[in-house]
Amino acid sequence: KYSILPLSALSPNIVRAYRNLKILNNMDF
Repeated sequence: KYSILPLSALSPNIVRAYRNLKILNNMDF
C-alpha cells in the first residue's frame, strides 16, 4: 500500500513530462 503512494504523487509530474515531450516533438528544430 505504501509503494502506491509515491507513484500516485509522481504521476502528475510524469504527465507533465509526457506533455512536454509531445510539445517538443511537435516543434521542428
